Amino acid sequence: MRIVAGIVVGLIAAIVAAIIAGSIAFVTTISLPPGLDANDMRQVLGVLTDLPPATQAALAAAWLISGFCGAAVAKLIARKTWAAWATAALVAIYFGLNGLVLPMPLWAKVAWFVGALLGGLFANRVVGTAPAVASAEVEAPPANP
Repeated sequence: MRIVAGIVVGLIAAIVAAIIAGSIAFVTTISLPPGLDANDMRQVLGVLTDLPPATQAALAAAWLISGFCGAAVAKLIARKTWAAWATAALVAIYFGLNGLVLPMPLWAKVAWFVGALLGGLFANRVVGTAPAVASAEVEAPPANP
């Protein structure tokens, strides 16, 4: 149960990190055209098609941060390395599939996928597993003769 909770909470942490880091990466590297209607998918796709390389690289870094956060949380909760890898793999698959759908250069698609996996690798190297809860066994004091 602890492993499932670690993966689920790790995925939630990865999504939150992706939203925060991705928003920061997007806002700091590109200015949206005036009059952009976010409800018009043709306009949105046009913006995504013309993303500058700096924005694509910044988003790949954001996905690295997302993979790191998700894997770190999963490893801390589940206390298992493979739970962190499972979380990082799911995050990488998600961003990789997003990259395949969007019209971007191949290097950006690969960077989006690999970024989340590198985040998982860094998390596994940096974050240790949490120690198991110690039992409350106390030795009885020796009897005085």
